[in-house]
Amino acid sequence: MNKRQWIIAGLALLVTAGVGGGLYFANRAVPPPITASTAEVIGADELHVMGDPAAKVTLIEYAALACPFCAAFNNTIVPALKEKYVATGKVRYVLRLIAIDIADAKAEGLATCMGKDKFDAAVDLLYRRQDEWGPEQMGEHGVAPDAQPKTDAGLTKIGRALGLDEAKIFSCLRDSNALDRLQRTAEHGGTRYGLTGTPTLIVNGQIVTTPRSPEDLAKILDPLLEGN
Repeated sequence: MNKRQWIIAGLALLVTAGVGGGLYFANRAVPPPITASTAEVIGADELHVMGDPAAKVTLIEYAALACPFCAAFNNTIVPALKEKYVATGKVRYVLRLIAIDIADAKAEGLATCMGKDKFDAAVDLLYRRQDEWGPEQMGEHGVAPDAQPKTDAGLTKIGRALGLDEAKIFSCLRDSNALDRLQRTAEHGGTRYGLTGTPTLIVNGQIVTTPRSPEDLAKILDPLLEGN
């Protein structure tokens, strides 16, 4: 991969940790009211889609694997989302990954190597053990891809936990297509939704304030599911 390919464009260069009360970039104005209609067709090439395609509510999350706020959201709120809403057929959940650091491309490459069936488990493990590899936690955020030895070592450890051998881990962490996938997703989110931060939630086509608890999530989703 050449130097140009490792440059993280757009959103990824605007990181301001902690700004916006839970977003990894800047926050935004309060979004308009949402309605119970799905505004975007979910393509067959999406890596992470869970739930009934006919669900009344579609929730799209834009996130970055290296984002601490995204890890917190995954660890505290996503389990309730999956159990109460996705598993019961009420909500279709789509996770779209973007990059805030070159380590995101490495981590996404590792998760993608697991295939669609194990992608969700890989993402969950990367989030739950982010302290072991996250570039911010390792003091390696924003540096060149070959200047992240602690991050790389942590991701290698995660790869072993996922059952991959050393050669496969080496290849996955250097997936030449990973950054392109993340950039395309970021560009789509920026064009369609004005994406400015992670995590960002889109519910039936409208940006909503990121919930801080399962109870906050219920306040967003339950009114749209009345009558179901």
